[in-house]
Amino acid sequence: QAFNAAINFFYQLQKYENVIGISKKKELSMINDAWTTYRIGEAMFAQGDYLNARNYFEHAVKLKPLQLDFKVKLGSVYVQLNNLQAAKIQFESVKKENPKYAPAWNNLGYVFLLMKQDKTAELHYDEALALDPDYISAMLNKAGLHFYRNEKAKGLEWVKKVIKIDPNNSQALNILKQMK
Repeated sequence: QAFNAAINFFYQLQKYENVIGISKKKELSMINDAWTTYRIGEAMFAQGDYLNARNYFEHAVKLKPLQLDFKVKLGSVYVQLNNLQAAKIQFESVKKENPKYAPAWNNLGYVFLLMKQDKTAELHYDEALALDPDYISAMLNKAGLHFYRNEKAKGLEWVKKVIKIDPNNSQALNILKQMK
């Protein structure tokens, strides 16, 4: 119990190095709390330790298989590890479990773009935005898709939509800065 509380405390403070340090005191297989396992994985992901993050996310999914956020994060770590097929399977599984879950559509679209299937990627981004019209991650991915196609004006339109919703969005502001 103290272990889980300590992990949660430092995770909420975004003190990821503390989360990782505490996590080393307990063997992964001995952690039975899915959220604790997920938070350790998130800390490792934030520090760029994708291999270890994958192990924790896989364990979290095993402990709570119906928690879609865990599966999406596992898919995201597979993308970081360039295991696009595993990522695709993960996101498709989430989409099948909940067809109205925009992050699954958005992330699957990103995988398709990485696989150079831009038309399929666009269909997935459009579905994510139909489900959640103010979904910033999907808007930024849609902008990226247009930049990928050398459609700069269309890409900038999406970036401006993001800034309208979130004027301090660092990704959108960096894109604008780079375009000048």
